[in-house]
Amino acid sequence: MLRPPLLSCVLSLAFITNVTADELPKITVQSSIFKPTVDQQLNPALTVLNKDEVQRNLSTTLGETLRNIPGVSSTHFSAGSSRPTIRGLGANRVQILDNGSDISDVSSLSDDHALTADGYAAEQIEILRGPAALRYGPSASGGVINIINKRLVKTKEPFSLTASSQYDSATNGETFSVDTNGSYQNFAWHLDALKQDAKDTEIKGYADSDDREHKGKINNTHLDRDVFAIGTAYITPEFRAAFAFTNNDNDYGLPSKHEDEEEGHEDEEEGHEEEHSAVSIDMRQKRYDFEAEFLKQNPYLASILLRSSYTDYQHHEKLDDGDIAITFDNEEWENRIELRSHTIKHWTYALGLQNNARELSAIGEESLLQPVDMDRTGIFSIIQHKGEQLNLELGARYDDIRYKSDLGDKSFNNYSTSASASWTFKQGLRAHALFARSERAPQELALYGYGEHHASGTFEQGDRNINKEVSHNFELGIRQAFTNHSWEFTGYFNQIDDYIYAASQDSNNDGIADRVEHDGSLNEDGELLAVRYANRDARFYGFEAQYKQKLQIDGRHWLDMNLYADYVRAQFTESGNDNVPRITPPSTGVNFTLPHGLWLAQADLRHVFKQTHNGKLETKTSSYNQLNLMLSREINLNKGAVDAYFKVNNLFDTKAREHGSFSKEYVPLTGRNLQLGLTFRY
Repeated sequence: MLRPPLLSCVLSLAFITNVTADELPKITVQSSIFKPTVDQQLNPALTVLNKDEVQRNLSTTLGETLRNIPGVSSTHFSAGSSRPTIRGLGANRVQILDNGSDISDVSSLSDDHALTADGYAAEQIEILRGPAALRYGPSASGGVINIINKRLVKTKEPFSLTASSQYDSATNGETFSVDTNGSYQNFAWHLDALKQDAKDTEIKGYADSDDREHKGKINNTHLDRDVFAIGTAYITPEFRAAFAFTNNDNDYGLPSKHEDEEEGHEDEEEGHEEEHSAVSIDMRQKRYDFEAEFLKQNPYLASILLRSSYTDYQHHEKLDDGDIAITFDNEEWENRIELRSHTIKHWTYALGLQNNARELSAIGEESLLQPVDMDRTGIFSIIQHKGEQLNLELGARYDDIRYKSDLGDKSFNNYSTSASASWTFKQGLRAHALFARSERAPQELALYGYGEHHASGTFEQGDRNINKEVSHNFELGIRQAFTNHSWEFTGYFNQIDDYIYAASQDSNNDGIADRVEHDGSLNEDGELLAVRYANRDARFYGFEAQYKQKLQIDGRHWLDMNLYADYVRAQFTESGNDNVPRITPPSTGVNFTLPHGLWLAQADLRHVFKQTHNGKLETKTSSYNQLNLMLSREINLNKGAVDAYFKVNNLFDTKAREHGSFSKEYVPLTGRNLQLGLTFRY
């Protein structure tokens, strides 16, 4: 059992700043339960989805829910496993948070691992592109996705109840959820639960042209998920203490492919042929969260935030005969203390201390990863100036990261800095510039991994001499807002020295990726692709653009139009400037939303271009169009209301493949899907 190394320290620090003053400058305090944790004026790369927007785009996985956001795409490994990527970067370069704390699963280690987070209980989702969130951790060089829900109760609310039911035709799937909140005197509580059941995903034609066995569906894509969460809090004007428990059970299938040509695993650049039986993953996670907030400490210090979480995670990767091929086990503590100031003459500051400790292993018949203990301690500081025209933000962070293993200990010292500025001109015109330098230590598999990973069809080998990544990120943007329309454009460039990726091996230099047996021995007919984690310099650059317009239909009704586009290009800068594999191709789209009394209609047309910059031996994908439609109606009752909706996703049943997916050759995107849903609110 891991112990919370900083818990006693954090608890004591929470009480050391109770000072007073007789005469101090004027201060202002702002607080709201759903106020973004990152100020958009200081970080214009922030996109915030409210509850209604999340519900309109809600899908089984977080990656699919967010894939139409400019700059965001999805790994789409299967119907039950899809992780978001931002500006071509994935894995733990994009940090997924639950109410500001890491979700502490193993989804960043491999694309076949499902997230333990989704949008079903979300009140708000924040998407921050780029490395401008130093308070959350040292690894988020690509961005941060923060899912905000009510599990860590923040306010006292009257009793409320929300119950939802949804049917999906493409998976013959059913989803049931319930959410309830209430309070009594100084106590408040929250409860939510989710039940999902889905069968194999329906598609147009065959999943793979070489496999004529499964027509009209993707084999082994079932999903059976149960989530239960409860939270309670004690709240006064000066103090809040909240506790939450979440239990997540998920059993999902991973499709397999015979004689598959694909590019491989996390950040790989080589293709391979693969033969292995179908695998399913049986995942369990128990999570405990505690948060205490001390408000109005003194006229300078606005609050002290104390946060602690413990997660016990395990999943079994099971073969089709029921045998367990490998078990991933992760036990993790996260502790943090954060001091936040009032706004004094337009300036605010935040100072924080964070500690993460975890024990990770991946053991089966042949161990992929022997137990590795990780301890990371970081300190960060953020200073902000918010004026009428000029906004500034400066941030710095230092992390000491230590790994302990029987194979040898490793340590890294990471330094990260960021600076951003935004200027507001006349007529709603605003420009911003950002520079960030961030360092990212390699994960455990990159250092100590050695063995078969059956679910991904790879034999992975780490390198204890691998270097940390160093990212230099530049961003320029401009936006302008008028009464009925707005536009924005952001361009970025990211130079990553010693980019960490799993490189396919070619021991005899014949241009063909090595195949190995289950023990790692070379065999050209072997079932597994041999990969080794390595460093290589790379650069990423691209843009995101949006144009929004309110079109008047008549004197009372308006049609909201949103045009959007994004582009990312990624190249290795050594040995011929070849392309980084599995990078999302350019896309563009248009969305129309028409509210009419209690009715709401929405149409979204998205075009994804052909990827013309493929990595070596990477499977190519074609361009495609997808049209999604939605119609909803609110029905008011004496007490409460009912929302009924009908959605058609992929109306024309287009067969398409996500270029950034490891399994795209045999896992196309979902075919035409009819969704029927009811939501009751009291």
